[in-house]
Amino acid sequence: MALDTTSEFTLDHYTDKLREAHGDAYTAGFLLSQLKAVVEMLPKSKRAAAIASFTHVVGSNVKVTVKNLMSGEAVEIPLNDVGGPCDPSTEKYWTM
Repeated sequence: MALDTTSEFTLDHYTDKLREAHGDAYTAGFLLSQLKAVVEMLPKSKRAAAIASFTHVVGSNVKVTVKNLMSGEAVEIPLNDVGGPCDPSTEKYWTM
């Protein structure tokens, strides 16, 4: 299946339709398979940089739920912050 990514709107529209028809898990798996195909087309010397860039973008946009160490409540933080000094589920956060 060819994926037209000529504009951000087109990609958003396509992923919304895919999500409605098949659910989040299928959509994530499909998009991951497309990303793998794109990375495999890159020269080997450029693959690590592309993956690092993608990881940074996804990590700053994806929110994950962690348990606040002091209050016990669930809080949402960016994926990039998990395990770091901005993660309220770690002792590091509370001792800084």
